[in-house]
Amino acid sequence: MLPLRAFGQRCHIRPLRPVLSSLRPIATTLRHGATPAPARAANALFRNASTQPKKPLHTYPESLNVFNTGAVPTVTFGFLRIATLSVLVYGIAGVAPSMLTDPAAPWYMFPLVALGSTIPFLLTGIAFGGYVHHINIHLPALARRSKDDLMRFAANVPPMTKVEIKSMWFRPWPVTKRVYFEDLRRLPRSYMRASNLEHVPLSIRENVGKHPGWSWLTKVFMGRYCVSRSQIKDRSRAPGVWDTMWEGIPVVGEEGVKEDVKKKAVYSMANRSPTSSATGRRPPPPPKSKR
Repeated sequence: MLPLRAFGQRCHIRPLRPVLSSLRPIATTLRHGATPAPARAANALFRNASTQPKKPLHTYPESLNVFNTGAVPTVTFGFLRIATLSVLVYGIAGVAPSMLTDPAAPWYMFPLVALGSTIPFLLTGIAFGGYVHHINIHLPALARRSKDDLMRFAANVPPMTKVEIKSMWFRPWPVTKRVYFEDLRRLPRSYMRASNLEHVPLSIRENVGKHPGWSWLTKVFMGRYCVSRSQIKDRSRAPGVWDTMWEGIPVVGEEGVKEDVKKKAVYSMANRSPTSSATGRRPPPPPKSKR
């Protein structure tokens, strides 16, 4: 030991104990799997960026609700349909057969009871049509970005836009029907009915002259709807959109009027001569340049 100590003093070798003490924290970090401070900071930033909620690309869903009549009118009309259906079943299955077996009853009582129990059910179905509860439209990607884009879409709806109408007709529960926007027609006001919307597909429009009776029955019993236009509060997902779309639906008998007006306006604007806005006369020609 003495020769080695003397050799170390002569060569000025630093003792190993301070070196080992400086390496001890690094060995402890590696043994326990801890992460150095720079790496911990980078992991924290990455974790915060990944957990931060991303901004959605579209404000509105693809199937957007634009009309909702509410729960109270839906339940009220449902009870009305159940009441008329109960009268129909009770009259035909209960009262009318007893008229046949009763010898004292006159012969005309059976058809009278059967017809009388059927009239309320048919009248409410014809007068109201399908009572509409919800209307959804399928939006393209451009119309789903913001409210302004949506309102521009509602002001000029493409003809092939799909519209989902959920209504209650002869059945006492809502049924969904998918139609195209170009097949919808507004009905003028009438004291004989409450329906104000009509679905006229292309097949019926082409065969109106061939089968007028069948076309009329199809529209009356299968293609008319009652959309409430006197709502105090708009309960839809996008208030104001259906009102704008409603103005774009043509009235029955006035199909093509707006298109003809637009075409005439464009034609007149393209072929009119330039006039002065103040006097209504042609402006004077420009002065000739002197050479």
